[in-house]
Parts: sequence; structure tokens; C-alpha cells
Amino acid sequence: MNRILTLVFVLTIIFATAQDVKLTFGPAIKGSYARPFFNNTLKTGYIVNAAGEKISITPLEGYLKPGTSKTVTAETLTVNNAYLEGTMVVNGKNYLIYSLIDKKSDVITVYSQELSANMVLLGSAIKIATFKGAKSSTGVIVIGQGMLRLTEITIVKPQSQDHIVMVKERDHAIEMKAFSPEKGELWSKTFQLDKDLTYRLKNIRVAENGNVYILGTYYKGNLMNDPTMKDPFLIAYAPTTKTEKIHTISSGDKINDMGFALEFLNDETPVLAGLFYEKGKTEISYQILKVNTTTLQLEKMTATLIEKEYSDIMFKRAYDPKYFSVENIAQLENGNIVFSVDGGLVSSGKHSSTTWGAAAYVVAVNSAGIEQWNTIINKYQVTPYSSALIGHTFFIRGNNVYLMYNDNSENFDLSPAEKPKENLLKKKMYVCTIEIDETGKATKLKLVTTKKEQISWFSPATTTRIEKGLYHFKFYIGETSKYATFSN
Repeated sequence: MNRILTLVFVLTIIFATAQDVKLTFGPAIKGSYARPFFNNTLKTGYIVNAAGEKISITPLEGYLKPGTSKTVTAETLTVNNAYLEGTMVVNGKNYLIYSLIDKKSDVITVYSQELSANMVLLGSAIKIATFKGAKSSTGVIVIGQGMLRLTEITIVKPQSQDHIVMVKERDHAIEMKAFSPEKGELWSKTFQLDKDLTYRLKNIRVAENGNVYILGTYYKGNLMNDPTMKDPFLIAYAPTTKTEKIHTISSGDKINDMGFALEFLNDETPVLAGLFYEKGKTEISYQILKVNTTTLQLEKMTATLIEKEYSDIMFKRAYDPKYFSVENIAQLENGNIVFSVDGGLVSSGKHSSTTWGAAAYVVAVNSAGIEQWNTIINKYQVTPYSSALIGHTFFIRGNNVYLMYNDNSENFDLSPAEKPKENLLKKKMYVCTIEIDETGKATKLKLVTTKKEQISWFSPATTTRIEKGLYHFKFYIGETSKYATFSN
């Protein structure tokens, strides 16, 4: 079968919200199979609609000329079983990246093709990489950190560099290849993981200096059947010096290390934040680690007890600390590092399942690792629907943190300090936004939903930080869905 890739420009709508926090909303989205994708180099948001043999890619936000629209002739690319992987811009030139899957030979071939400034296809496609492991690829669209995964290949591009890094998971191996459209393949590297354990990757980051960092966690047992959590691990690779490290994060045989996340500080120093506790004890601590960008060694920044009130939540009823993790990390203008913790669990029945979400814990530490403030956000949630409704995301502006999650409409007028009246996310729900200032004080904003009777919701996992001060969201408001961006 053929798959057709179609590119069309549409109009952007600007919407100003309260508290001087502004979102830019695109038009209403049609199609139940629409998926979000944000091109962080073209500064343009897209929807990807899959229907039969046709995949259409529609740009949504006109960042190049705000407030104007631009229509171009639709271009189609017809090849057998093509899957869009992403786009990139190098020295002002645009490139479309797609892959072909050949399950018979177990090969995925990745191609690039140049696009004009008006997104018109130029010349012929160029083969840029091949990967084994086509038989394990599902072709399902999954949203990652600013990239689109269709073939279990993750494509990451450093913001101002002239190359992309492609990462493929296969048979307990992580295969990486770097490609520049002007220089060809730059390097390739494969890391072997522990074959006696299963694993799950959480974050993949590529720095401006070319270093690659991949964070994951080892498990014992089937990932689909509540496996035993083992240690987190970090892969670090510096192509320019060929320095490589695989770190296993372990505080000792009697300590459980869990729930780590990876992000860059403003100077691109990689930091990891996670949780740990002694087996048999109920005191939970968090720790922050830095990566030395020259030696790739891990350096401990801090290890601090979490407030007892939140530790108690992690052990309450059917909860367990293994269900909690760090979900967001960022650096404020004053240099403080802020991160958030969240957790939940799924209760499975014979014919259905229910997902529960706990309160969120937000912490700020200074550059010396000393805690500046912490706050608990009472966002208790439960839904018989998709677990994608559960959890939260956050974005920052200056020294403020904006935490966003789905809440029951009965809690619309409650302050962040009040316990919710209703936790059920089913019919009456809205997107709640909490502003946390530089002292840790929390205030509720009516940012996405301005009236109690207005229904809105989103999937926190689809929120993308494009670059410093620029974030991408997808909201469902009433009967329609819209993409939106926030920028400082």
C-alpha cells in the first residue's frame, strides 16, 4: 500500500489569557486520528492525520509571520509504507525525514528529502541510515520529547547544530547514528544493555556540544505484568572525544532508587532528579545528580528528605513509592532548579480498569543543592477512562512555575490549599493551572477554562518543551480540540 504525505498551511489565532500569561491557540482540529507534532527548528506546529492510505501534515502556528496566513500548493510524496519521522532545518534549508519498513528483510531505511521555503519537495530522496529491527516496529505514532516516533526510531536535533541523532532500540541494544545533510553520516555507536533484565527508556537528550544522554530503568520480569523495578541507568556519549559511560544509579543493596528524570540546565549541564528510600522504611528522599560534561561522570548535588506529609501519601492505601517519579525538571531565572513528583496506580477489573492519581510535590533547590521551598498540590484524580488523563505537566516563566492538570469541575473555585470536593474525571472536568511563585506560594489561574460549566481536558504526556520559554500543548475544549503554545 502507498502512504501519501501532504503538507498544507493554515491560519493561527492568538488568545490572551488572565494573569498576563498568554497562550497561542491554533484552529479547531478535525479527525479522531489527529496526533500533535511540533517542529522545533521550523517553529511550526503540525497535526498528523492518518486515514487509510493518507497521512496529512498540517502546520498550525505561523511563527514566521504572526497574525498572517500563507497558503501553498499541496505537495504529495508517494512511496510504499512511508512513515514520517520528522523534519529539520540546516543552514536555512528544510528537510523532510521519513522511513520505509521492510519486515521481510528486518530492515528500516531512513531517507531525507529537501523542501523549499514554501515546503515544496525538491530533488530526490537521499538514504541516510539503515537499522535492523523492522519486525519489532509497530508503526504506531507515539509522542516523545519534541519528536515523533513512528518506527521505534527517535530523532533528536540539537537546537543550533547541523545534524540529527537517530536512536533505535533493538534486542537489549541502543543503536545511535548521527547524520548531517551536508556532511553525511557523522558517527554511529551501539550500547549493549543487561540481557538478563528488561528495561524502559524515559528521556533522550542531545546537547549543543553533541553529547548524547539516554536515561532508563532496568526491570526484572515482563513490563506488562508489574515487573520488579531494579536500578535506573544513564548512557552518556561524547562523539568528539569518543568518551562513553554507562552508569547504574544505585545507593546500596538496601536502598530502592527509582523515578528518575533527565533534563538540561540553562547552560546545558545535564541533571538527573529521582527518589530513593531504605527498604522497610517509610521516609522518602529525593536526590539530584549532575553530569560532568567533560568526563561524563556523575556528581551528587544533593540528597534531601521529602516532607513527611508527602511521604505518607506515597504509602497511603494501595499506593507504593514505586508508582511515583520525577516528571518535570527546569531551571528558573534565579538559578534555582525546580522539579515535580507525581504518582498513581491502575486497578484492573474483569472488564475494565480504573486509574488513580495522587497529589503532586514541587521542589526548588539552589545551585548549592539547598532546598528553597516545597509545596504540595492537592490534585487527586480518578478515572475509568484513559490513564492519559492522569498526572500533570509544568512550564516556567521567569521564577514562576505553572503546573497544569485535569480536575473535576466541582473544584473550579477552590484554592490550591483546599482538598478537592470531587476527584472523578469523567464528564465534568477542566484543565486546571496553578501558578507557583518564587517563594513556593500557589495560586489558581483560569488559564485554559474560564467558566465552571466549560468542559476541557488534555493529556499531560503530550506537552512538549520546544526550547527555553517555548512550550506546546494540545487541549480538548468542548467538542473541539486545539493546539496551543506558550512563550515568554
